[in-house]
Amino acid sequence: MWLWVADHMIDDPDLNDANNDMVQNSVYVARGLLIESQSPVWLYGTSSEHSVLYQYNFHNAKKLFAGMIQTESPYYQPTPKPPAPFKEAVGVMPGDPTYKCAADDEFSGCDESWGVIIRGSENVFIAGAGIYSWFSTYAQDCIDTQMCQNVLVLFEENLENVRIQNLITIGAKYVAVQDGKGIMAADNLNVDSHPKWTQISVFDVSRSAPGFEDLTWIDPKIWDMDTPSFTCSSPCSVKIPPWTGATRVVNYPLITVSSGTWTSTITKPPLTLTEIGFKPVTITADGAKGKGKRQGLEPFFPIPATTPAWPRVKYNGPDGKESYASPSGPFPTPPLSIGPDAKPPTSGNWPKKAIRAVLGSDTSPSVGRCGFPDISCNPQPWTYRDVGGRDTDDDDWDGNDVPDEEIITCPPEPSSSSSSASKTPTTTTSAAPKRTLEIGDPEINDRHCYNSGYAAKHVRLDYAIEDYCNELNDKGAILDAGFSYKTSFPFSGDPWPLLVIIGLVVVDHTKCSWVNKWPASSFDNHGIVNSTETEPQNALQGTELCSKYLHAIIDSCNCGGVDGKQGGTLENDCYEWRIDPNTDW
Repeated sequence: MWLWVADHMIDDPDLNDANNDMVQNSVYVARGLLIESQSPVWLYGTSSEHSVLYQYNFHNAKKLFAGMIQTESPYYQPTPKPPAPFKEAVGVMPGDPTYKCAADDEFSGCDESWGVIIRGSENVFIAGAGIYSWFSTYAQDCIDTQMCQNVLVLFEENLENVRIQNLITIGAKYVAVQDGKGIMAADNLNVDSHPKWTQISVFDVSRSAPGFEDLTWIDPKIWDMDTPSFTCSSPCSVKIPPWTGATRVVNYPLITVSSGTWTSTITKPPLTLTEIGFKPVTITADGAKGKGKRQGLEPFFPIPATTPAWPRVKYNGPDGKESYASPSGPFPTPPLSIGPDAKPPTSGNWPKKAIRAVLGSDTSPSVGRCGFPDISCNPQPWTYRDVGGRDTDDDDWDGNDVPDEEIITCPPEPSSSSSSASKTPTTTTSAAPKRTLEIGDPEINDRHCYNSGYAAKHVRLDYAIEDYCNELNDKGAILDAGFSYKTSFPFSGDPWPLLVIIGLVVVDHTKCSWVNKWPASSFDNHGIVNSTETEPQNALQGTELCSKYLHAIIDSCNCGGVDGKQGGTLENDCYEWRIDPNTDW
């Protein structure tokens, strides 16, 4: 694949002269190749040349191999300087460079395009890269002095396992800039004759941001303290809990979808964000504030985190089939800072006192990983619903609505022995009142544990179940016999990338149905069928019942502890449920 923005005419003006030059021209295209994939991707022999902002942009990418990439900066730059002529388009796409263009900043990217940008990425391996800048406003006397442009490659806030092998550059003063520190071309010259190209045989990008598995999650109760504080053993990387005392409103953009001659515009109400999440923080005892992304022991206000993308919305196309769409631009940037001196929020208040980190033998108070709502814990892509935090009700089948003797879950004391896959009757709900629809009988539930495969953390399955049950609830009030819905939810590594598969089949019996909402006319005050408008008071339905069925599997399998859940199936006379965590390679 060669993404070539033409720098010359392709027609030869004089076929009889082998030495004549092609007629040069200036063609303006904003961007080269943007790569955001977090599933395995292989790129072989690709090239991207002459775009204004960048040639390659690896933005929050994962699990990617690229062999023999090659770039050239536009020949006409810096006349005009980037982002011209696309100044108004900067920020329209995720991962766009920023252009502050301070006079003393050699690393601003305001002279010529970036050859390669790698930001927020992990497990990216590039086997061979030729990154070239041959011209400065069509002149080539800059090559041997490495002055065609300031810097070619940008590394910023990357995680683990980012490597470029055989990185070759031509024409730039700096091979690359890594989290604000430049790598001089003059220190890495491979030849002292034209074109004086540089070579770095193996470039392992420094990890400047803690990985997901490195973080300790601080207990949200610190915000209730007179002075928010926690202890940790330096250096420590922590996830600060969200601030819930302020509200932010974001207008959801209009989305136009089409299929053939059919076109429709999707409108959604504004998103009300009632929780402000923060970037991870690495605490050091040496006072190295501002070095990389590190924070000293002095009090600090955490930096609000950027939401990676808009939530997608679900719609039905002209054929009636469900599809998803999302706005193409980036999610609006959060406030730059919080605290008494920051710009006030839309409503509510920022915390009045900064957080203080205190040296200690361990990190405290803390909660488990994903112990509070955070976008990094959600399946991606996330879906438009009420925004502002997940339901914090931990009443996941706690027995209040079902007699204790009818609930079969893992015993309170973990068993030290493992067992083979087994089938055990499991009760999932209270007896439904008399009904006009046939629903599953929980008294004949038959549960099968996989007892092998990916051992997932309980909290991640909780999130997947919540999302699945909300999606199932959107399918309609009553789902008749023969209905089936299976989908999957990807998560980042913990310790390995996880893909949770969840499905329901309504068995093909004549009257079997899954009920998301009981018809109002089905019950009277005593649960007897009539035509009044009284709904059943005690019949579980929709998301709550869905959650209880799925939790019946994970809470009664793999009883060695809270985590290590490998999923299974549950069946009765009407339903076939499945939850299956897998490694997402």
